[in-house]
Amino acid sequence: MIFLCLQDKVTLFGKFRVAVGGRTTGESESHRGVTARKLTSQEPVFWHSRPMTLCLELLSSYNLCAVLDAGVGDGQMALAAALQRVPYAGACLTEEHMAAVTERVVCQITGLRGQVCSQFLAKNSASLRLYRFR
Repeated sequence: MIFLCLQDKVTLFGKFRVAVGGRTTGESESHRGVTARKLTSQEPVFWHSRPMTLCLELLSSYNLCAVLDAGVGDGQMALAAALQRVPYAGACLTEEHMAAVTERVVCQITGLRGQVCSQFLAKNSASLRLYRFR
């Protein structure tokens, strides 16, 4: 699961962001139990991602030779495809989304963390093919 601060999350979704919830005109805030979100607090980017077991099962049960993913989300299917050495192409929302998914998958596969993973990505190209919507 990818965690980002609210400000980075808004950047990641770009023009595809749909704000849900929020205040209803004329509604009292006191009974809602909702607190204001801070721009710096970490929160999940995609709340309902595919379980890794489902992704691995789909790849093995259907004997897929490649995956074309229209809903990349947090990259679970990309990670499963990389683990099974299955070619993967996915459509990301923005450049930031593509970078976050690529970093997550490469770091999970290599076991690298933080700055070391970023340096690895800068030197080596990933075998994932991720595209962004226009």
